Amino acid sequence: MSVEVETRVDGPGSTEHVDEAWDRKEQIRREEGVLRQRWRFFRDAYSRSTTHLRLVDGDIVGFASARRDGYLLFLAVAPEARGEGHGRRLVGAVVGAAHDDVAGA
Repeated sequence: MSVEVETRVDGPGSTEHVDEAWDRKEQIRREEGVLRQRWRFFRDAYSRSTTHLRLVDGDIVGFASARRDGYLLFLAVAPEARGEGHGRRLVGAVVGAAHDDVAGA
């Protein structure tokens, strides 16, 4: 069985995947009682940040939203996808992007 894993980025001002990211966040909130942000705060923070997304077969399994300085606003990985390296890759993408911004690349 073949699995397609993709990494995408929504830059500041983009809300292309905000609804799907919200649905994933809400799943985690319901199951684990964390990530309790309300829709308006989440949407506004998402649209002002850079969000790195991990998708498996077209479904978001995780995302990390960060400010330009690398401050992590949100990090979420679906419970069923944990232990597969998605979180590590998301954090690595945020750190790499922040480094590039600071270095002026």
